[in-house]
Formats: sequence, structure tokens, C-alpha cells
Amino acid sequence: MFNVIQLVKHYLATTHDRDAATLSDELLFRDLAEDLIAAARMLEPPRTEQLLVRRNAEATRRRLTELLQTCWQNRWIKTQHRPRNLAQPRSTPPAPTPKNQTNQIPRFCLPDPKTTTTMTFTPVECKASGSSEIL
Repeated sequence: MFNVIQLVKHYLATTHDRDAATLSDELLFRDLAEDLIAAARMLEPPRTEQLLVRRNAEATRRRLTELLQTCWQNRWIKTQHRPRNLAQPRSTPPAPTPKNQTNQIPRFCLPDPKTTTTMTFTPVECKASGSSEIL
């Protein structure tokens, strides 16, 4: 499968005047795998054999060029990743994560579920209203 990805990548690069190094192998693989899975689900094996036509090398090159000229997606372009210069400070501080958030209650302040008993409320009679209310 790796060789197929490299072949498709080369033909895409040449037909769209791009450097092959700017195309993502992983994204091409995902799309090709998706297409192959769809073909396997939609076509019966005898029908697949009928669609495959034996060609010589030159005819195969022409057919690949013909097919891949109209097939292009910008998402196949690799992202331009530039590593951060560690000598320079970050422009914005890192977002807080659960490990370094300061607004969380420290664990030692929380009641221990093993020793905490459930609280029960008893009705107390209010002298002003004469009714029983829970306080």
C-alpha cells in the first residue's frame, strides 16, 4: 500500500505542479483507503474484475495522469509546522489544564468519603408559626 500511496502522490504532484514533499502521505492514505472500502462494499468481486482493464506501462501512466488531473483536494497539503523557538518566551501563557488549575479545591480540603457520615435532619417546631419545619 505504501508504494501505491507514493505513486499517487507523485502523479498528483506532477499533474498539479506541486512538490511531492508538500503532500501528506497520511491524508492520501486515508482517502484512498476510504475509496477502496467503498468500492469493496458496493461492487461484487466479479464486477470489480470486469472494471479492471489490463494496460501496458504507457497506457497506465496516461490513465493515471488523466484520472488524477481532475482529482485534487487542498486538504492533502501538509501543514507548515514550525517548531517553537525555546529561547523566546511564549506570546500567551499556556491554557490551564486540570493538573495546574488554581481554582480547584485541594483534595485535603474535601471531606473523606470513608469517614463522613450522612447528615439527618430532624423536624423542629417553630414557636412563631406553630408548624414543624426542617432547620
